Amino acid sequence: MERREQMVEISQAFLVATLDRLSDKIAVIDAAGHILFSNRAWKHEDVEPKNRPNVADANNYLNAVEAAAFRGDAWAISAFTGINNVISRSSPYFSMEYPIYISGRHFWFQLDIRAIDFGGGDCFVITQKDVTPGMQAKLGLADQSNRHPLTGAPDRNLVDLFLASEIQRCRRLNTSISLALFQVEQYKEVRNTFGVLAADECLLAIYRSITQLARRPSDFVGQVDQQLFAVVLGNTEASTAKKIACTIQGQTAALVVHDFDGHDTTPMCLSCSIISVAADDTVLSKTLYDQVERHLVTVRAQGAGRLIMNDYSA
Repeated sequence: MERREQMVEISQAFLVATLDRLSDKIAVIDAAGHILFSNRAWKHEDVEPKNRPNVADANNYLNAVEAAAFRGDAWAISAFTGINNVISRSSPYFSMEYPIYISGRHFWFQLDIRAIDFGGGDCFVITQKDVTPGMQAKLGLADQSNRHPLTGAPDRNLVDLFLASEIQRCRRLNTSISLALFQVEQYKEVRNTFGVLAADECLLAIYRSITQLARRPSDFVGQVDQQLFAVVLGNTEASTAKKIACTIQGQTAALVVHDFDGHDTTPMCLSCSIISVAADDTVLSKTLYDQVERHLVTVRAQGAGRLIMNDYSA
């Protein structure tokens, strides 16, 4: 009997050591969501807390997901529903891919949960796997030829791919999606007065400013041409999209960029066209982009630095 207990202890230690060597995050919870076991990768904090809808508190994973869902996080809502379906045995397993934002970069993870019978009670294994390389390949994000040579921002092709993918995600989650185009004004004036290098520094500063403000997991910033930026805002209704766009405009107007003689350049401003729409079956990425692009012409005709919302029509 003692020999058998020793073997069990050795087997458990071996299993824990093996799971701790895996890069995937693994945890076992009970039907109430209490964490019974987690490997070393699960405990490693490598994601900004506000961008972790799946992060567990010290004791209860389900409570943490529910709290994020209560705050309106669409990914957490989907995860909470799927996890409860598995716990109630309505579904044998649940799996979803979700984006997160870490240190200025987008990453994607896959969440899986399955039921196991152990010790006479119900237990559930949760794994979180980094699937960023596959998603980058799918969206073409790893290809540097698809990026603007000055800022490194994703180009129009990548904006289109991400927009189409995000529309599908928002459709599954039954949420809204917004698209904003920002036209840089006064670029030629800055270039002619202070030179090309100073004008390029202004564009870099504007791009950095936009990416700092549109940095949620479902946001995506691209540069369509030299003076035009596109911002995809997933899971975002009109009021929130307008607030984000207004903040971007304000931050850009407040930017101070110096030329090589130490002089301040002429401030640039952004004209903005926004479309927000419920992501149903009628919403097509090309139609959405074309419409907001046409609307931007109308916005600029009313004067530089305007921001106008546009109604979507399929």
